[in-house]
Amino acid sequence: MIGILNEQQIDSLLRSELVGRLGCHAQGTTYVVPVFYYYDGSSIYGYTKEGLKTEITRENPSVCFQVDRIENLANWQSVIIQGEFQILKGSEVERAQQLLTNRMLPYKTGDK
Repeated sequence: MIGILNEQQIDSLLRSELVGRLGCHAQGTTYVVPVFYYYDGSSIYGYTKEGLKTEITRENPSVCFQVDRIENLANWQSVIIQGEFQILKGSEVERAQQLLTNRMLPYKTGDK
């Protein structure tokens, strides 16, 4: 059955998953790419290198971010968020890198 997630379910889903999809669009090109992310309750942090998504988001910072959890065809949840892509600078970069590292560490060591 299709339903609508409440705020608590949305928050829980965003905090529990590790990979989301970033969608961006400019000059007739739409690009969707999976990214590792960290959600702090108000912002989503990701890491990227220079490439097509940074080119597109410099021109049009309006993005879509989608996260899902699929148990089977009858049991799944999905969140789609509209937002603005921002490139961090200075101490914000170090903080974001630490948040992402702490989030991914259990997966790197196989503990989770």
